[in-house]
Amino acid sequence: MIVPRLSAEVQAKYRDILIPRSSVNNPIEFAGAGEERSLAVYQQCVELAMQQDKVDSVFVYGYFGGLRTDLEQGTNTYTASARALCSLVKRYAKPLVLQSIYADDPLPAFDLLRAGGIPVFRQPETAARALSSLVEAGRPFGHGGRSVFQEPGHNSAVAVQAPNVLSFPSAAELARGYGMPISPLTEVADAEAAVQEAGRTGYPVVLKLLLPGVAHKTEVGAVAANLTNEAQLRGAVERMLADTRMPGPSSERRLGIGPMVRSGVEAGWGRSATRPLGRLSWLALAGFSLSSLEM
Repeated sequence: MIVPRLSAEVQAKYRDILIPRSSVNNPIEFAGAGEERSLAVYQQCVELAMQQDKVDSVFVYGYFGGLRTDLEQGTNTYTASARALCSLVKRYAKPLVLQSIYADDPLPAFDLLRAGGIPVFRQPETAARALSSLVEAGRPFGHGGRSVFQEPGHNSAVAVQAPNVLSFPSAAELARGYGMPISPLTEVADAEAAVQEAGRTGYPVVLKLLLPGVAHKTEVGAVAANLTNEAQLRGAVERMLADTRMPGPSSERRLGIGPMVRSGVEAGWGRSATRPLGRLSWLALAGFSLSSLEM
């Protein structure tokens, strides 16, 4: 990601909003402005940034939601700022990710942000990775190549890589920022590490080959579910690492292992952009309903 330098004109506008000691180049520093002026400084600074053509995403970090809450009154509240930020994301169609040291607190403002499409994180590094994932997932489809391999017993090549498909760790991290519960999946490199992790969590487990850009892992043999003992787990690991159909050398492949989830309804959620439908946000049951939405 590139942090663009703001023009002198834009910096002057920020000086009108912020207190004298604030930095107005990029990043914008408005520590203390919320105390000395108004919490509306959040939406004012974000909107000015989103108005710039050279800015395609915004990262807000610091103390949102918990700093000087004793000053909240009337419309000068964090919940009001949260609603305003959600409106800006919708109006300018640019992703916004927020990091706050109070992100784990059960605050109404965070519920509003997540419901409005703004993920919230406590760790700056996690928030930055999520922002990168949002920007990458939002690029128009059609850029980047597809890798194909020949499925045994079939005459046609099967595309296993889809453009703009996030890896599971990136997708899970992003979903957690929106407050979605995600079943844990621990990355392991070999059978020994997989067996050790299964011993920690208990059987049965599910094993997945973490293939970048692969939308449907089951169709390419990259998922082994309901493994109930060590022998089954070792066999699944060996098969996935040795499968010559998979893209990339076996030495660079990584596996994910997690507890087998038996309750609930399996579903898929995502966003995509295609012609002629444009931008879509969808939720579908796993199986045919989900496959029909693959873009």
